[in-house]
Amino acid sequence: MGVIREHTQAIDGIAYTTQTMPASDGLKILPRLVALLGDSLTGLFFATSEEDRDKLLTNPKVLGAMISEISRAAAEDDGLLVLRDMLKTTAADLVRVGDAEIPGSVHTHFDQHFAGRYRHLLEVCLWVGRVNFTNP
Repeated sequence: MGVIREHTQAIDGIAYTTQTMPASDGLKILPRLVALLGDSLTGLFFATSEEDRDKLLTNPKVLGAMISEISRAAAEDDGLLVLRDMLKTTAADLVRVGDAEIPGSVHTHFDQHFAGRYRHLLEVCLWVGRVNFTNP
C-alpha cells in the first residue's frame, strides 16, 4: 500500500513528516485516544483553530488540566502508549538517539527522542492527531 498523504510541520525547530494513517489503523487508535483525552479535551483540541490551540498550549492552567486528565485516564492501563502508536509513520530531521540527533523514525526511537520532553511530545501528537482525525 502506498502513502495516502504526507504532511510536514516544524515543531520547536524540528521538522516532522507524517503520513496519513490508513483508515483501519485510525479506527483502532481513535477510541483509545478519546478514552485517554476525555470528551472535553478531545473537542477542545481537535475542534479549535491552530492559533487558539497554540494559545491554549502556552497557558499553564490549560496544560496542567490536560496533563491531569491524561494522567488520570492513563493510570488505569497503558493508555499513554496510544501516543507512541499514533507516531508509527512519523519521522523527524533531528531524532534524538543517544547523544546524537539524526534523521529517522520517532516511533522507532520514541523513548530516547521524547525523554524529558513531554510537552514537545504532546505538541507532536496533537499535530499528528489533527492531520489524521480532523483534515477533510
